[in-house]
Amino acid sequence: MSSINNGASRIPILQGPQNYQFWSMRMQGYLSMITTPGTPLTGWTITTGLTPALPPLVAPEMDTDGNVTNAAEASASHVLRTEEEPRRNFLEQSAIGLLIQAVPDSMLHLIIQGDPTTTWDGLQRLYGVQGPASVYGDFVHAVSWSLPGNMDPAQSIAELESLFTQIEGATARLPKVIRAMILLHTVPQGMETLAQSILANQMQMSQLTWDLVRSAIQAAWSQKMTASASRAGCSNSQWQQNQNPGNQQCQGQGQQQGPFRSQPQQQPQQQQPPNQSAGQKPGNPQTGNPGGDGKKGKRGKRGGKKGKGAANEAATDADTSNSSGVTTVAP
Repeated sequence: MSSINNGASRIPILQGPQNYQFWSMRMQGYLSMITTPGTPLTGWTITTGLTPALPPLVAPEMDTDGNVTNAAEASASHVLRTEEEPRRNFLEQSAIGLLIQAVPDSMLHLIIQGDPTTTWDGLQRLYGVQGPASVYGDFVHAVSWSLPGNMDPAQSIAELESLFTQIEGATARLPKVIRAMILLHTVPQGMETLAQSILANQMQMSQLTWDLVRSAIQAAWSQKMTASASRAGCSNSQWQQNQNPGNQQCQGQGQQQGPFRSQPQQQPQQQQPPNQSAGQKPGNPQTGNPGGDGKKGKRGKRGGKKGKGAANEAATDADTSNSSGVTTVAP
């Protein structure tokens, strides 16, 4: 026998009328996953009560001599009955156990042990019928809906459509063009140009449909993913461009177009050393000249030549004094 594996942590919790529609849809999926070998029935068919009757038991028939004339048929029916009963008991207990995990403590008194059908019908009767306050809450939720900007919008659009279905299930009617406008209002930041483009291309209100807006949003998302993949490919081959500066195959690729267009990146400016101000020449590290005004550098060079000549003359005087034995101190 099998049941749900590792799904208890993801089971939705019923809060009341405000989430019963989504809760019941997800619970139907979970209950359908409860199966057992030997029968096509599931936990959902047991819960809804749409199950066939148990195999009938064939009573033994005896002749005038007291012998059983249908012993084989009676025995086979008994085997089928005894095999089917444990399977259905397992499905019923598993369905009840799942429903217990899907309601808060304040609703546990609504669980009827061993009877998932009556339990499900009771929850539907209490929370499945929406009043004006609940419908208004769903409507406010719908008009404040926002599509995610960092993931595929298909699931969020489907949930919004289910919310509209839930609103109309309470005898409220929303015009189709209002649905389309609300969906157009949910586009994330950065896609405002998409909304403007759709509205500019439609001349009549009847042309603005749910399918049109959904297709445009999905196409814009696909375009964004294509551009992101292109940028990722260029990043992986950046080292090849560094090796060969002439290789510019990725230049210009991956730039986003349409509603997801990104701003161009500015190249950082090369900083100049602090000593290179306006009107100054760069220094020469080989000669030790720190830079500055060119004229001062020339004067410094001439001064250096004069100093070198004076040093040579002093050395000559010193040699002359040493040869005569008299030490002369230069003034």
